[in-house]
Amino acid sequence: SLTSLDVGCCGRLTDESIKAVAAGCPVLKCLDARQCSLTVLPDDFGDQLQSLTELNLSGNELTSLPRSIIKLANLTELELAFNPLQEPPLEVAERGLEAIDGYFEELNEGSATTQLVKVVFIG
Repeated sequence: SLTSLDVGCCGRLTDESIKAVAAGCPVLKCLDARQCSLTVLPDDFGDQLQSLTELNLSGNELTSLPRSIIKLANLTELELAFNPLQEPPLEVAERGLEAIDGYFEELNEGSATTQLVKVVFIG
């Protein structure tokens, strides 16, 4: 079983390819996919790669991370620099999984508050 994969700087790696890696390599511990022009990670990325200890996604075109990324409990290294991240913002993501989890929790709480306000105003 494949435990380490370095595809850094691979111009041929596509968003579909990373989806196939996530689905086909459940015991992967190290994934280096820096500077591959990735724009999106699969929603179930964290569900499928729970063995990851090192993840380098720096220098891609990622604007968001899937919420499942917080399920990567074994992760000790997470590199996300030089991505135009908006959700969560890069400054949050660079602080690690705990900060990312907190960001998503705040989003959920904000969404619940917005729904409550809509109910109160709309009645």
